[in-house]
Amino acid sequence: MNKKSWLMIISGALLIAYITTFNYGGCGGKTNSGSSSKAPIVSTTAATNVTTNSATLHATVNPNGFDTTFYFYWESVGYAPVNGTTTPQNLSADTSPVNVFANATPLYIQMGSGEYIYRIVASNSSGTSYGDFQSFDITLGY
Repeated sequence: MNKKSWLMIISGALLIAYITTFNYGGCGGKTNSGSSSKAPIVSTTAATNVTTNSATLHATVNPNGFDTTFYFYWESVGYAPVNGTTTPQNLSADTSPVNVFANATPLYIQMGSGEYIYRIVASNSSGTSYGDFQSFDITLGY
């Protein structure tokens, strides 16, 4: 558990708020529906090319022998959360892990900086799998 502090000035008054965030990894890597033995095997990995309004999200997906569709789910953390998904992409039936990526854009900065979490979601005819959440921060370059 991490504690973050935010400093805001509202109508001339100083407000310091402490926000507690939790490790987002607890829900990941799980199969949600269908037979878990043949659902895709997924792993969310680190984001790259993070700018003030976009990031390249990465993961590995093993289609586990079935045609598979995947996308990334992302959301902001904190004040007025926003979320979205990347455009779904397809992988042909294979039994080897494939490195995949997609651009998440546009991301929005709220109050000068923002934290985002994201994960891979992959589905085939045997089920849907969710990767662990990863996170990244974006800031304005004042």
